[in-house]
Amino acid sequence: MVNALHIDYDVLARMRDGTALVANIFRPDDSVKYPVALARTPYGKDYMTGFPYLDIIRLAKCGYIVIVQDVRGRGGSEGTFEPFINEGKDGYDSVEWAAGLEGSSGNVGMWGFSYLSYTQWAAALMNPPSLKCITPTFTPTDFTNGVYWRGGAFELGLIVHLLINSLGMEDIFKKFAADPAKLGPAISTFVEEVDRIPFGGVNSLDLTKIDTFENTGIGAEYVKFLLDNYLDERFSKFPYALKKRLAEVKIPSLNIAGWNDIFLQDTIDSFTAQHAAGHQTKLLIGPWAHLNFSGTVGENEYGMAASMSFINKEYDHVALIQKWFDHWLGNQDNRFKKEPPVMYFVSGENIWHTDTQWPPKDITLTSYYLQPYGGLSIDRPSKQGQSAGYKYNPANPLHTHGGAILMHPYFITGPRDQQFINTRDDLLVFTTAVLTDNLHLVGPVQVRLWISTSAVDTDFIATLLDVHPDGKTFNLTDGIIRAKFRNGNQPELLSPSEIYELTIDLWSVGHAFLKGHKLALRVTSSNFPRWDRNLNNDGTSSELVTAEQTIYMDTQHPSHILLPVSLKKA
Repeated sequence: MVNALHIDYDVLARMRDGTALVANIFRPDDSVKYPVALARTPYGKDYMTGFPYLDIIRLAKCGYIVIVQDVRGRGGSEGTFEPFINEGKDGYDSVEWAAGLEGSSGNVGMWGFSYLSYTQWAAALMNPPSLKCITPTFTPTDFTNGVYWRGGAFELGLIVHLLINSLGMEDIFKKFAADPAKLGPAISTFVEEVDRIPFGGVNSLDLTKIDTFENTGIGAEYVKFLLDNYLDERFSKFPYALKKRLAEVKIPSLNIAGWNDIFLQDTIDSFTAQHAAGHQTKLLIGPWAHLNFSGTVGENEYGMAASMSFINKEYDHVALIQKWFDHWLGNQDNRFKKEPPVMYFVSGENIWHTDTQWPPKDITLTSYYLQPYGGLSIDRPSKQGQSAGYKYNPANPLHTHGGAILMHPYFITGPRDQQFINTRDDLLVFTTAVLTDNLHLVGPVQVRLWISTSAVDTDFIATLLDVHPDGKTFNLTDGIIRAKFRNGNQPELLSPSEIYELTIDLWSVGHAFLKGHKLALRVTSSNFPRWDRNLNNDGTSSELVTAEQTIYMDTQHPSHILLPVSLKKA
């Protein structure tokens, strides 16, 4: 470990088109050549320098030139910021610039989470020769599966948070940079509107004219772009989508995911694409949420060994990243190749496990069928004509209460007690008998419903729940399907009262339902403002239509949840 560091601020890097991007550089203060650890961020390099995700000073003292760079059009960097558009070419140029810096060994690794993970994959797909490994964490790679849309529903809460909470303040400063007299009032209005987000600020039926956008002057244009190009094929291709091309990346990747993170499945899928292609890759899944790397998420306490600061009582996140970089950038054989490629945390029992693949090889996909009167069991329905129903009124939606979300801090992320929500009359809950033994679920979760509705379009949302002996009921994972997108990105309206089969992807879970608990499935039609409300019309008006929803559970329509039952025990 080196004893002294030298820090350079606002160092320029010229991209191929002449645009200058700026970076802060932390380096050992000696004449030895060191590998480079590069991060590229839209959230401000100075903010990232002090952000607790990675101890930059510690990593630099361990023998790395650590660089944090503002992406194009953000912070002090020149150019116009277009989310995700320029990160491939700029990433390539930034990697090669970093490799050529004085004191660099020529080997570059990239680090960072969320958007910073996207910048890693985007750069890697351009094959810069000096990029030797990446460490993508909480990674968005499929913009139709949890970034802009999910199951055809608009990710309203996430998009508002991204455009306003994450990027908005800098936009205000830049907008009024030449008119200081207007800056103060603009910031005051901005703060007031951010505070109103949970209390009606995003309630407008016209999503481009919600108060938060209208009164701050931020966000409406980009939301209009998304809505005007709803699920357009461009969003399933590079640069918006990386998922289909990740197998092309041959450099090693350390993928870090969180069970309560908004990009859980994308991160898992990044690993599986690499692993299937035979590349050097690893997957670590903790109980974490976006911006929460501790052992306490939502209303659940997983223990100190679940936190990124003391993973499995072995090492912290900085040591893990350093270990990865040491192996691939410093040619230090620290046994990474010999360790199991998958390590995951199972909540409920709160224990770490390892495996050689994902999903783990010991799981059995098991159907639990919806039963009349709210039952849920492995017994397939044996009668005809059984169903249950509820009414969904978009004027009175179920409000977001926990889940894998990234929204205004008022909306707490992760598991939260759902008892009071489950008493509403616009949902159905199906529950097993009390478990007589622990039930371990590790892997993908899917719900298949046979439904009919009085509307030409509507939503169905499924949530997997753990019911404790004292009645507390915690959400584990969920998913949504906008019915008109049941067959893909081309809308197909429904015929009222006709029966349709819908598949809802609940992504993945790693949880042990303990003896004495019950497993439950909730079906409803709203989760607002996480997802925009379906107004139950044909999409051409703002008319609110109440929908009569019916779920079928008989021999011809065996609605069920498909669960990954694991034989692995603690």
